[in-house]
Amino acid sequence: MNPKSLLRWRFPLTGIPRTARGVTSAQSASTLRAWYARIAHVYDAVVPYVSEEARTEALSRLNVTNGEQVLDLGTGTGLALLSLAGGNSKGWTEGVDLSTEMLRRARRRMKRIPHARYGLRQADATSLPYPDDSFDVVCSSYLLDVLPPTDRHEALQEMKRVLRSGGRVGAVTLTHPERALERLWVGMARALPFLAGGARPVTLRPSLQDTGFIVTDGSTHCQAGLRSAVYLATLG
Repeated sequence: MNPKSLLRWRFPLTGIPRTARGVTSAQSASTLRAWYARIAHVYDAVVPYVSEEARTEALSRLNVTNGEQVLDLGTGTGLALLSLAGGNSKGWTEGVDLSTEMLRRARRRMKRIPHARYGLRQADATSLPYPDDSFDVVCSSYLLDVLPPTDRHEALQEMKRVLRSGGRVGAVTLTHPERALERLWVGMARALPFLAGGARPVTLRPSLQDTGFIVTDGSTHCQAGLRSAVYLATLG
């Protein structure tokens, strides 16, 4: 990535989504939708540089079997969806996002695999338009760490509702820094949130367990100074 090119981009520095308590779901959805419309044009040029290692690890560990019903929640520009759908020609992979602009870019990306069986749908993670027990696998990359705590709880409940018994969850979030350089980068990401797509460090394991998921594995990855956590869980 050429540092000089960063100076030419029109980064949105206002309207940043907050994860403060007291923000209603409607306000959160409206703010996130508007903000991601503003950063969509730079998302793919920045976010993979701090997230690709953790996302790739999560997809590998989920080990989707060809023929499964898979939901990519908060699909964004389709970074994970491309991989999930590419290896699931006998099943179905559904990508959901709140932002129409991010979905437009995901559709463009998915043209690389024109014969894939997939769908893209605009929807709120806190109110998914699917029946109970619809999916074998739910994947979520850098979504749950963007949502306010109340919305995060509701999104996890929705993930549980649409997942079949014995189904698998793979979630990736930013997590808390362990080293001085990482703390510096987290500070920069708070000031310039496009660096991490608006994500904030969270500890997700207790929330997964409180929702009824069994956390089976986890790992952390530090890429470009930002530390991410990968969580693997099942629904008993």
